[in-house]
Amino acid sequence: MKKPDIGKEELDSFILDPSRPEYKELEDAFFKDVEPWQLIAAHAGDEDILDEISGHYSRLYEAYDRSKHPREALEWVCTAKLDVIGDMAARFNPFSSYGKEMLSQYADCRREFERKAGYLTSNISKNNAGIFSSVISADIRDEIETGKCFAIGAIRSDGNDSYGVGALAYYYDEDMDGETVLRVKWLYVDEDWRKRGIARALMIEILYIASVKNISAVSVDFEVGEYQNTFGNILTQLHFDFSAGVSPESALTIGDVSRDNKLSGYADRTTVFSELADIEASEAIRRFLEKNGYKGFLAGSGIKEGYIDKDTSCFIGKPEAPEGMLLSHKYPSGRIGIEYAGCINGKEDKIEILFGSFITEALYKYDKNTEIIFNTADMDTGIMLDELFPKQKVRFLIEGVLVSPEKDRDITKGIVEYLVEGYRRTKDME
Repeated sequence: MKKPDIGKEELDSFILDPSRPEYKELEDAFFKDVEPWQLIAAHAGDEDILDEISGHYSRLYEAYDRSKHPREALEWVCTAKLDVIGDMAARFNPFSSYGKEMLSQYADCRREFERKAGYLTSNISKNNAGIFSSVISADIRDEIETGKCFAIGAIRSDGNDSYGVGALAYYYDEDMDGETVLRVKWLYVDEDWRKRGIARALMIEILYIASVKNISAVSVDFEVGEYQNTFGNILTQLHFDFSAGVSPESALTIGDVSRDNKLSGYADRTTVFSELADIEASEAIRRFLEKNGYKGFLAGSGIKEGYIDKDTSCFIGKPEAPEGMLLSHKYPSGRIGIEYAGCINGKEDKIEILFGSFITEALYKYDKNTEIIFNTADMDTGIMLDELFPKQKVRFLIEGVLVSPEKDRDITKGIVEYLVEGYRRTKDME
């Protein structure tokens, strides 16, 4: 695997020198009892089993040459403890009272390691996205940099080098009742690092983020196919419920669009933003979005220069008072995404004109293999798009949703069950 493209100072934060005093402090800290272990021992009344589990981690630690690979050795111990705490959170449902307590313990254990030995999990931003280039697509990176979504990444050690080995991207949405939902849109682990619990670790981290923000629902959509069993197994362990459906996003290849007279007539009724000066175009977009209550990334901190495809983005009416607007963006992969499409109240019938005009302009600007991505905001728009572009392709998805349980599970019963299973696993690993 390629060494991450980061500076020496940042790389030093990933590596722990055993001659530093922090090393002994951290080594001692990892063999202290943390809350789940204390509860197991207290409820089971058997200190010998607690010693067996601690002994297993000690043997893992001793198996590595600490003088050569101090971070890697401690990382094994820390991630093993995190696995135990993660199991406890999953046992009770992560959004139950006790599950949330375990999520907090999970974060505390990770931070204890990171204070002395460097990151296990990091927020992904424009500044450090290069470290995670093997686990995020160019389109996801583009969305992170423009604020459309957020992301966290997993960092692991191999000898004295550290790598970005997994990434999870997410955004915030609202359900039909107006409640906030955290939606996971990307979860990927480098092929060389799979089957090591990294995907589950990232999911636990995102559940912790939701818990801290008092968000009571987390949703994950994944396609039917190659990774179906992997996603299903991870989410089942974490108490997600599943349903099948169709993605709100659909794709249309430009070569599949009919060049009929109806479409060409739409272009004559709109204005593309390339016909305006840059300042005039930006002001027209900002005024329209703010006036019509669109609070997405475009209306927040302004419009990133060059983000909007001005040759295909268009509006109806005058620049100072548009009646409707469609904004598109070309992603690094070459796909064209509809970022926004809407009309002022009473002018909703003109939404079809905007889409028709957009496609007409795209037919002339892009080659026939270019893919257009529509995000159907409502049923009426979806029906209109189906009629206008009958050759759209849809994706079949499975949605996993985790919500807070109506009733918390009995703690004592759950711990005893976990104790029996955990003890058996520990003995099998020796």
